[in-house]
Amino acid sequence: MKDIGIYIHIPYCKRKCSYCNFHFSTNFSTKDDLISSILLEIQARKHEAQDMRVSSIYFGGGTPSVLNSIELNRIFDMLLQHYQLGEGIEISFEMNPDDVVSSYVKELVRTPINRISLGVQSFHDSELQFMNRVHDANVSNESIRLLQDFGYRNLTIDLIYGVPQSSTETWAANLNKLLEYNLNHFSAYLLTVEDRTKLSFDVKNSSVKMVTDEIAIEQMNYLLDFAEASGFEAYEISNFAKEGYRAIHNSNYWKGIPYLGFGPSAHSYDGVNRRANISHNLDYIKAVSTGLDYFDIEILSNKNRCNEFLMLNLRKIEGIDLALLEENFTAYFPRIYKIFQQYLVSGDVIEKINFISLTKKGRMISDKIISDLFEV
Repeated sequence: MKDIGIYIHIPYCKRKCSYCNFHFSTNFSTKDDLISSILLEIQARKHEAQDMRVSSIYFGGGTPSVLNSIELNRIFDMLLQHYQLGEGIEISFEMNPDDVVSSYVKELVRTPINRISLGVQSFHDSELQFMNRVHDANVSNESIRLLQDFGYRNLTIDLIYGVPQSSTETWAANLNKLLEYNLNHFSAYLLTVEDRTKLSFDVKNSSVKMVTDEIAIEQMNYLLDFAEASGFEAYEISNFAKEGYRAIHNSNYWKGIPYLGFGPSAHSYDGVNRRANISHNLDYIKAVSTGLDYFDIEILSNKNRCNEFLMLNLRKIEGIDLALLEENFTAYFPRIYKIFQQYLVSGDVIEKINFISLTKKGRMISDKIISDLFEV
């Protein structure tokens, strides 16, 4: 039986972070209707997972922790009714530290959620204020301790580096918190300037100056050295895990395993087609409730599928299976392999047992390498 993943987008936040361009709303008045619409979508699309086993469920956003246990269990009841959930299924739930209070966590433990992804971003108040986060560093520390006290061992945190005014010393202090709390997984992202964000506006108007490439590279080098010395496997460019704690949902995504996305702006993938739900809460609610189309479907060309294969697989520690690349994308293989030879000579990739993967040096320019490989 083939695996499939499920992603559920909860598009609400208390505040807009300066760097975020994900779809969300700070208007919670539509929440009840939106949950009802998600339930309708879950039921209506059950045929897409027929004879398939759900190996992971991921609640993302937005901020899923705006949902209470009654709302969450309504969603789980609908999933259990219409989908085959596999044994040992991973059920991940994104939370903001300010939502981690005893009364709420007591509700969570009464749901099937077994993995928490905590949006810490930083343990420095100045950086959190720059990013316009709701919580402060003290709340970050308290939230981790509280979740661990309630038995959540499969706990990951997000961290961001390359924040203006940051240094390798402040970044090191953030990473050392992983050791202090004996965490088994974390994600680390370089702060990037996305369109339609406050950060983008501030950079264009010169009120914010991003860190230099040299500082960003220095912090990334420190990250990779820290991970290796601390027993974390850099199993993907931005994700690090102790043995046995790789994220199933994200790993399946990088492997090209199909997934269903429910909720406004959620994406789905069946191996051939990509589906994108509309990014508007009221329009999504109206369309779902009245039976109108609320999504666009893109039929991926062989060129697009090749590009996705390259991008997703080169991000993984295992790298690209050359035999699989040649088998599925025969026409493109000679050109791609020729480019790989150039990066082998420069030391940015390494070939081992018919796999090509990024070296530590190559991780610094991964976007350029992937762009060069793309079929255009």
